[in-house]
Parts: sequence; C-alpha cells; structure tokens
Amino acid sequence: MDVWEGFFLPYPHPPTPPYNTQLYKLMHASVDAYRRESTPIVSTAAPALHPAGSLRYVATIGSDAGNDCINPVMPCATIAHAVSEANPGDTLDLADGTYNESSLVITKAVNIQGQGVVVQ
Repeated sequence: MDVWEGFFLPYPHPPTPPYNTQLYKLMHASVDAYRRESTPIVSTAAPALHPAGSLRYVATIGSDAGNDCINPVMPCATIAHAVSEANPGDTLDLADGTYNESSLVITKAVNIQGQGVVVQ
C-alpha cells in the first residue's frame, strides 16, 4: 500500500488502469476539500516564554542557578536575579527575610510586593 496525502490507498498513486474512476475522483475531491478546510493558521511571531504580568518568586532560601523564578516552590534567591529574569509588567513576590543586595539597580518597570522584607 502506498501513502498518498495521509491516506492509505490499495493502489499506487497515480492509479494505473484498471481502477474505479469515480472512486478516484471522489477521493481526490475529498482530499482537496480537506486541504481547504484544515489549512492551519500559522503565526510567525515567537510566543513569549512567560507573558507580561507573570509572578516571579524570591526567597532567601531560593536558588538563582538556572531559575526563571516562575515556580513558587523553587523561588530565586536574589532580587537582582528575579529582576534580570522579569519582563516589564511582572510582579516580584518577595518572601519575608533579609536580602543583602547593596548594588541592586532596577531598570525595568516591575511591581514588587512582600511583607517583612529588609533589603540592605
């Protein structure tokens, strides 16, 4: 059996006589109709890994290594790393604790929230 346009056919394509002309035309018309109706809409824009407005988690017991700060169970350790991973419009959720970040510079429009946080 040959594979033709995703259909398994009991004869080689193009079919050689003798074959059922009406059946061949019907199958060919069905494939054309399928192509017209199922043409996918393809976007050329790359999807954002994390949409703007994502929550980024930071805790003194976290880790920065290979961490995008999105998973609340695996927070980042430093505010600076969370800022570097953040997109404009993201919110940094800081767990209570003392963060030693004397050279912290925030150059993105991010929101920062948390209680019991000390940054020194």
